[in-house]
Amino acid sequence: MIHHPIILVPKLVLLAVIIVVLIILHGSLSPAHFKVAVIISIAAFLFLSIVLWIVVLRTLKNPRSKLARQTILFSEARSSDGFQAGSGENAELVGSLGTSVSQLRPSGIARIRGKRVSVITEGAFIPANSPVEVIEVKGLRVIVRAPNGPDKRSGEGL
Repeated sequence: MIHHPIILVPKLVLLAVIIVVLIILHGSLSPAHFKVAVIISIAAFLFLSIVLWIVVLRTLKNPRSKLARQTILFSEARSSDGFQAGSGENAELVGSLGTSVSQLRPSGIARIRGKRVSVITEGAFIPANSPVEVIEVKGLRVIVRAPNGPDKRSGEGL
């Protein structure tokens, strides 16, 4: 049976309740009766799992139902509505010099223009307290290199 996040949590709660009930019954039932209780618990868990799957499938089949409207997100985040994946606040850092606060292997922290920025190199290791230069900003990624390093984008140093 496939476990989908929508259905996994209720099934885990159900399983936990069954296990607690079985632990409580273990001391008060004979071994033969306890085996019957375990079999009934497994059957109940499978039955309720199937019922839960049917409810989820019917909900997904009719996305306008009351249950679907409460569990499915229908709105979209569009750039025409002003949504941006990255804030763009680091775009002005391109060309700036700074210092690595931590080792960059290849990611870490650098201080650029007086603020701590999460950065990533082009793949090279840069030790802590070394000068770095921002060469590109892609969304939230600030890409740096050692100031005297080769420019891989233009082919320099190849």
